[in-house]
Amino acid sequence: MKISIYLFVLSCFLLTSCEKDEPLTDSSLVDNETAFIRVFESEDHINIYVESLQDTIDNRTEEYPLSDFCFVVFDINGNAAIDENIDFGFGSPTNDYDICSFYFIDSTTLTACAGFESEAIFTGDFIATEKNMTPHITWTLSIPKKDFSGTRSLDFIVKTYEPGIYRSYPEERTPINAIQFDFEKTMTVEW
Repeated sequence: MKISIYLFVLSCFLLTSCEKDEPLTDSSLVDNETAFIRVFESEDHINIYVESLQDTIDNRTEEYPLSDFCFVVFDINGNAAIDENIDFGFGSPTNDYDICSFYFIDSTTLTACAGFESEAIFTGDFIATEKNMTPHITWTLSIPKKDFSGTRSLDFIVKTYEPGIYRSYPEERTPINAIQFDFEKTMTVEW
């Protein structure tokens, strides 16, 4: 009888601790006055959610440099260096494309959009949230786990842009331009 109860409790624990869309626990995610970033897992995807808390004007449909956009870039091999045709990223939707998938050539050069095939989806919204009741820009990138070649850990950075202001996370700093990247400090999630 005791074994049956133990197995029942254990199975309930395992079932509830593996629910879909449960946030992945990681202390390196961002929650400050300029951004809120969380990562959650669904069955086949890793989802990265970004709130640009101070971007309260919706410029997503404008042309650069008057537009809002977001990049999420991955240090695939976790070596803190940009590796040509290994490390990749995604750019948020613009008037020209729904998603920009690209590989790095070096720290300031990317392949053209559609640099590789992916079923990833990058969406933007302009809404009020629990973090900021004033409508602001939010981004969600949903990436198939298969894009990560079987790894169960990701090192990444997020870069946002609103007209005239670039921001890079996890360490909030102002990069010189939109396509200058480094992996000196990254956020890491495991699943």
